[in-house]
Amino acid sequence: MDVQEVHVPFHQLTRRRLLRTVGLVSGVAALAGCAAGPGPVGARPGERRPDRLRMLYATVEGDLDAVRRLLPAFRDRFGFDLEIDGQPYDALQQRTFAELAVRSGHYDIMIMDTPWTPALTKVIEPLGS
Repeated sequence: MDVQEVHVPFHQLTRRRLLRTVGLVSGVAALAGCAAGPGPVGARPGERRPDRLRMLYATVEGDLDAVRRLLPAFRDRFGFDLEIDGQPYDALQQRTFAELAVRSGHYDIMIMDTPWTPALTKVIEPLGS
């Protein structure tokens, strides 16, 4: 996939464009972050690798279509599927808060917006846990 440099004058930067860019970068980073070095990915030695992971993600704002185009390469690289539940931004926030409030284990990965983090500090786990 080619990366193109895009220059947007600051006065033309809209909230929608910013959210879309941040969402796309977050989604690609989430997928790329799984590209760790050799060895078991997402599993400790001796543990069975999952058949799939479920991710809660933004739709238009996160350019979900672009992220979904990366899924076959993800499957080929890691040997399991990534199932993405795309939600519009407002619904994503409501769904994230609801899932975390009941400590649901449905999603393995949840993409959230930075301003939500202070409200979630008591219910999210550090990655090192």
